[in-house]
Amino acid sequence: MTGEFRQAAGRVHDATSYHDVFLVADEQSIKTTYRRLARIIHPDKVASGDNAEASLVFDKLTQLYHQAEQAQRAGAFYDRASSLVFESANMRHEVSKSLDHYFDMTTGYRARSTKGGVATNSIIKVAQVPRDNELLAAEADALKLLAGAGKEHVGFFPQLLDSFAVADGRKRLRANAITRLDGFVNLEEVRVRYPNGLHPLDMTWIWRRVLWALGGAHDIGVLHGALVPSNILIYPAMHGVVLADWCYSVLRSNGHYPQLKAVVGARRDWYQSDILKRQAPTTAHDIALAARSMQFLMGGMKMPNLMEQYFIRAARGDEIKSAYEMLAQFDAVLERLGAPYYPRVFRPLNW
Repeated sequence: MTGEFRQAAGRVHDATSYHDVFLVADEQSIKTTYRRLARIIHPDKVASGDNAEASLVFDKLTQLYHQAEQAQRAGAFYDRASSLVFESANMRHEVSKSLDHYFDMTTGYRARSTKGGVATNSIIKVAQVPRDNELLAAEADALKLLAGAGKEHVGFFPQLLDSFAVADGRKRLRANAITRLDGFVNLEEVRVRYPNGLHPLDMTWIWRRVLWALGGAHDIGVLHGALVPSNILIYPAMHGVVLADWCYSVLRSNGHYPQLKAVVGARRDWYQSDILKRQAPTTAHDIALAARSMQFLMGGMKMPNLMEQYFIRAARGDEIKSAYEMLAQFDAVLERLGAPYYPRVFRPLNW
């Protein structure tokens, strides 16, 4: 089974569009191919050591399957994304490659965005169906606010280049153009690279930067809403961190945040029960999800007991007042642990 899994997972992982997995525009053939691959790579069907990789490629397979189905029904199965050009009132976006990124409710294209003769590498995110337009609108609103977070925080957030409408037959879909973060990888990918878990010393710098970024976002009234591993990006060599995919975000009004519009289906069981009951979130929600992402990143790697207890409390959302307070508490834990956790020393993360 392991060899079969490796072959199927590699096919999905290397795919740049649904064409690389689903070969013909036949509804039954698309379904049969999906079911055959799903039986092999579903996380419940693989060895425990392959769970993280299986989760990643299964999510991508499901996205490709939906895209192939939609294209087949629209009679556009053989239209290659490389011929796409998105024009807005502000910019021209030329797709340089087939489907590149796969999000929960949006499709991502690798592109080159141009304004006034200046070109920028970008990702174009397009709603898959009109009901998800509000998610792209929420992301655009959040990124506009985050652009004013101040130089000490702004580097932790993606840059919005453009937000515009796309015509898809009689449907109008919302799209956002965001600066592409070449060289960054998400924590799902890190877990695949380190299946036995990341060393606590490596996790430590990621967590500190996540908290600092969250503090900046919360200061200006933006709650992320979905800080699962796929939405936390790192640049291993330089210890960079960026919080991505703000489609689930909500903005503070009159001192409170409204209900979340959606949750990440693949991580639904990570959400606090009050959020799933449609109660309004607090900043503790962001911190709790991020803490669970750190626990996921650790895998089977053992943390020092003081650190483990800290993350158990954080993942439950216990007694959390602010990201900055959690950062101060974490630094106090590091100081109590002493060497090699304190004083902090730059530690390269091999990639």
